[in-house]
Amino acid sequence: LFHVKLSQAQLKANAGADQTICPGATATIGSAAGATGGKPPYTYNWFPATGLNSTTIPNPTASPSITTTYQLIVTDDTLAVDTAYVVITMNIIADVNAGRDTSICENVSIILGGPKNTDNGGVIYSWTPTLGLSDPTSPHPVIKPTSTVTYWLTATIAGCPPKKDTITVTVIPTPVVDAGSDVFIKEGETVTLHGTGGVFYIWEPRDS
Repeated sequence: LFHVKLSQAQLKANAGADQTICPGATATIGSAAGATGGKPPYTYNWFPATGLNSTTIPNPTASPSITTTYQLIVTDDTLAVDTAYVVITMNIIADVNAGRDTSICENVSIILGGPKNTDNGGVIYSWTPTLGLSDPTSPHPVIKPTSTVTYWLTATIAGCPPKKDTITVTVIPTPVVDAGSDVFIKEGETVTLHGTGGVFYIWEPRDS
């Protein structure tokens, strides 16, 4: 009699396919089996734990707030180990925003929109109110407001819910500065000048 010993298939972890999700959405990673080959039963460990409903099952649910690479480490009954990775990418609309609230001087232009607003990639922009905007459909419109104003941005992209954000631009009025009334003095005399309307003052010429 001949005894044939079948070779055991090598342990193979399965973290699943890379996915792109919308902000606030979830994705199931891994697979129903989680691993093949080796000698069952398997032990599963996922890293990082951020956004996972479990770190010890073959196919947990992931809900990260940013693009995240998850690592799966599978150990079989013989203590053999294999590792796999899966990337959950956040849709680009997650990075879209109206920009930070800011203050500007009167008669000064400013560009709205966050640094990651893109003019490609399928994102559609809509700013309101439109008055004073260089382009209400631009990711970075230019404005020159005459008074404090709040702008609303609604960004949309196929497959994801709209994202809304606001920015308030506070306009600092130009101060009304007064150097005082004209005065006449004799040669060699001094006079004190009284300026009003400002916080800091610079008088010119300085050597008169």
